[in-house]
Amino acid sequence: MEKKSYSRSEVLAAGSNLPERGPLCHECGAHVPIFEELSESVEARVRECIRNAQYFMAMDELRASTGCSLDPAKLWGNTTAVRSQRRYLRLVPIARCH
Repeated sequence: MEKKSYSRSEVLAAGSNLPERGPLCHECGAHVPIFEELSESVEARVRECIRNAQYFMAMDELRASTGCSLDPAKLWGNTTAVRSQRRYLRLVPIARCH
């Protein structure tokens, strides 16, 4: 069985490279990272930040918890927000889901 999630060491080694595994975003086809280090409580806080349009705070929380760089954090947040409210980091676009 193929592993879909990323350990902290894999996240750190990947740097700013976008994920090569994980579920596919229905909007852009990108792999959405699954972070092993992302606890349910932190994920809930990140999602709450997204719902409250606190996008930079959401990325900061995600990065602090998982060790991921900015681009994977944007991708995770973008695809999460696209699924939940059809909008997100228009101020901080990446090539996917914007």
